[in-house]
Amino acid sequence: MSSLSSLSSAQIQAIANVLPSSPTPTPTPTSTVTPDGAALYAGNCAGCHNPLATTTKPGRTAAQIQNAIATVSAMSSLSSLSSAQIQAIATALAVSSTPTPTPTSTVTPDGTALYASYCQGCHGPLATTTKPGRTATQIQNAIATVSAMSSLSSLSSAQINAIATALAVSTPTPSPTSNTQAQNYALYCAGCHGANQQGGSGPAITPTALASLGFTTTQIDTIVTNGLGSMPAFVGSMSASAILALSQWLLPAGTPTPTLDGTSLYGSLCQSCHGPLATSSVGGASATQIQGAIRSVSRMNSLSSLSSAQIQAIANALAGIQPHGD
Repeated sequence: MSSLSSLSSAQIQAIANVLPSSPTPTPTPTSTVTPDGAALYAGNCAGCHNPLATTTKPGRTAAQIQNAIATVSAMSSLSSLSSAQIQAIATALAVSSTPTPTPTSTVTPDGTALYASYCQGCHGPLATTTKPGRTATQIQNAIATVSAMSSLSSLSSAQINAIATALAVSTPTPSPTSNTQAQNYALYCAGCHGANQQGGSGPAITPTALASLGFTTTQIDTIVTNGLGSMPAFVGSMSASAILALSQWLLPAGTPTPTLDGTSLYGSLCQSCHGPLATSSVGGASATQIQGAIRSVSRMNSLSSLSSAQIQAIANALAGIQPHGD
């Protein structure tokens, strides 16, 4: 168009006057679809925090959810959620956090029956319970702090008091200090790990299984003393010397050390929160990332006794797994 450079301003304006005006585009209508909070919760949250009706995170606000996504590594995959979607999840949690009030019962709860229904699976029959003499306050505190017991949060104060009363009655005569390691295992461990250490609700802990997970006697002693994940601490049930003797009995000196089994380590220590290995929410996590999470995520602090070799074995198992959302 350089040949038109000789046109005057008046001529150019005259051309502009006869050109038609550009039509104003029709605005794109704003979507009015409201995100389905219940469906979003089911797809992104139920895997770790239970179905919406029994969620472990009732009443969480949008701000709290946003903060968790920003600070909890296992939730970083949810960073693509929009503000509207996060608000929808919070709204669903607000509705689910207000249960229908349970009618006040005038029937005295049966502590023995309650114990059998809710406690016996992990702590053994009432007559030989691993938690004799526990008070209502101690039981309530355990429900609030031990993840494996969070499902008992629906128990009323009267029901918890009834369980405590049953435990007070069942307090046995202290076992002689000469209890053998096999007796202590049967009393404190067999309920979850099986009579022959082959596993039950808890993993197998035969010498071979423990060696394949890379555990040392010192690590086993620490775990039995302080607990790990859903496994309770036994520091109040056995003396330090009895725990050490049991740990040495579980993993005798000279047990062959096979190649570390990262898949079994993941199944024992990680699966309950992050899902099965094939669909793990932390697929592809490196040893460095796992170590960082153990230091920074409070619910993973109990794994601080793992060795570098054990962490690397877990990372090797996760390598090649595509991460799935929580």
